Amino acid sequence: QVDGEKCQLDILDTAGQEEDMRDNYYRLGEGFLIVYSVTMRDTFSAVNRFYDHVMQLKGREDSTRKVPIIIVGSKCDLEDDRDVST
Repeated sequence: QVDGEKCQLDILDTAGQEEDMRDNYYRLGEGFLIVYSVTMRDTFSAVNRFYDHVMQLKGREDSTRKVPIIIVGSKCDLEDDRDVST
């Protein structure tokens, strides 16, 4: 529930999918989690690309509406393998 209203959460892993398929998910999404691994710097470097792409597609629909985006670092328990600093 969000603000007392029931919501549905769909989690879609768009990694490795064709760009047209990803774009469709981005257009339909109302909020986004961008997840990177702290053990793989290239996944962290890709965060800006995903963010910019989501904003480009969502901005076409309504430039006044804010799109909720959360950036999440995964594998934080693998401190010895960390490749992205805190």
